[in-house]
Amino acid sequence: MKYIKKNQCDLHRINVTCFAIFILFFTPKCNHSKSSLTYDQINNCIAFVSYPTMSNSNYAVSKKEIYIINVENKAEPIRITYNTSWEEEPIWLQQGTEIVFRRCIGSVGSPKSKWYLYKRALLSNQESRLIEINMGMKCVGIKNLFILDYPLGIYLFDSARSGLKKILPIDTCDNIKACAQWNVELWDFAVDKSEKYFVIIFADRERIKDKILAKDEYKCYELAIVNIDGTNFQVLTNDTFPDFAPAISPDGKFIAFESVRERNRDIYIMEIESRKLTRLTEHPADDYSPTWSPDGKRVAFISDRDGHSHIYVINADGTGLFQLTKGEFEVWPGISWSPR
Repeated sequence: MKYIKKNQCDLHRINVTCFAIFILFFTPKCNHSKSSLTYDQINNCIAFVSYPTMSNSNYAVSKKEIYIINVENKAEPIRITYNTSWEEEPIWLQQGTEIVFRRCIGSVGSPKSKWYLYKRALLSNQESRLIEINMGMKCVGIKNLFILDYPLGIYLFDSARSGLKKILPIDTCDNIKACAQWNVELWDFAVDKSEKYFVIIFADRERIKDKILAKDEYKCYELAIVNIDGTNFQVLTNDTFPDFAPAISPDGKFIAFESVRERNRDIYIMEIESRKLTRLTEHPADDYSPTWSPDGKRVAFISDRDGHSHIYVINADGTGLFQLTKGEFEVWPGISWSPR
């Protein structure tokens, strides 16, 4: 019996050691930063979440941390968070010195786990917890923080009261309630830089799309635009293709988004005024999760074209493609380009 216990303990030590080695070698090589950063380090950076490549696709046991990487100087990523938590969707605020992100405290999927919105000031390395949120809430930020609790509506985060104020209940939007054919639920959204309007992804629960992939059917996930006060709702796409992950250009004239129109996900750009649609990427792999550069001349996105999910950057006219991150790790959907 003692012999069996000893071998069990040895086996446990071996497993822990192997997992530690796995984490060490299959996460991004980076400049570690547990201290404050400088303006030069955070200028023109993309924030992303990385996790180790898991052969069994067991994401729940993988360690996800937030990194930033400079787009121009080809430096290694800088690690921002040091936790054992599940973290997602880093978002730069307008001044370009703070990042807001979601963090799960506890095991993901556990009834006891809780999700919170956090903010980290990169120049001072100060982190603060803002508010507890539901697991499925999505946040975008410019000057203010807007949070989507789909399918119910969009809320404004009230920092003074540490609460949420509902500003866009989807069932009261002009032209939705009165338009019977749109039986909708909110799915995703983006806000323009001036905070005058939202671009939203809504799902029409009544219509089911034709089969696009061999065995899959999709709801009608469409693009629409609506003023922040809920007025002037306009549908931008009304077709048989699912659209996701909208990102509004800094000048407010274009929307980059991912769509399944040719059997896999690619990045498309729509001019809002003319509704003109341009395909930005064309590759057998999946391209998704776009974000604009501060000057609106480039788009970054995630692609698995090298066998792993990594960040790529391309000019808005489709030229100048290059791969930004490389290595035996994965980039989680939801990347954000610094406004600085």
